[in-house]
Amino acid sequence: ALVAEYLEKFPQAAELYGIQGQLFLANKQPEQSAAVLEQSLAVAPQRIETYLALARVYFLLGKRTELEALYQRGITANPDNVTLRMELALRFQSRGAYDDALATLEEAYKLDESSQGVANNLAALLIDHFPSEENFRRAQRLTLGFEDSNNPALIDTVGWLQYHLGNIPQSISLLEAAQAAGGRGYDYWYHLGLAYAKNGDIEKAKAQLELVLVDAAKNFAGRAKAQEVYDSL
Repeated sequence: ALVAEYLEKFPQAAELYGIQGQLFLANKQPEQSAAVLEQSLAVAPQRIETYLALARVYFLLGKRTELEALYQRGITANPDNVTLRMELALRFQSRGAYDDALATLEEAYKLDESSQGVANNLAALLIDHFPSEENFRRAQRLTLGFEDSNNPALIDTVGWLQYHLGNIPQSISLLEAAQAAGGRGYDYWYHLGLAYAKNGDIEKAKAQLELVLVDAAKNFAGRAKAQEVYDSL
């Protein structure tokens, strides 16, 4: 009620619509949250935080197609923004549109070659979906120095690259370090599980892959490969 009162006085205050959207969401009213966040964008189309907040609401509402359109709108209004391109690339990857994801990340990288997040996502995409000697070399350049990071995602990507280059002991060392740095989730378990399997560490491999396979309902891109390797152990 207080926010609504202030919005009557200051209808151009985009941040107030953002607060109102958060309140509606906290009150389990996502449709109303989406509506006021759209009002915020109408007032301030350059406000990146609003696109990200509305994307979370769309995700909760199951509006996957609208998510891509939303990010595209944000990029049109903010052509130099890297964050929205990274989010859009993730959406493309989630539905297997890897060429679109690659093109989007290439745009982001051109905008900010110093961004470790962009470099990491681009390298991971090249490793997983565009494997070639040339792309592996490029991934090496993109991830240079990541092994000294405290970020588990960056360490994991370097370790996964070493796996594909055939440097299995080095791969295991890095992938273990990624988990020690706090890395949790399907990618981390899958990568280390395959590295252990390649190294002949059967029990360790099974323990990691079981974490990937325990939830049959989880839609994970590496599930089929994880099952294949697990069954072969």
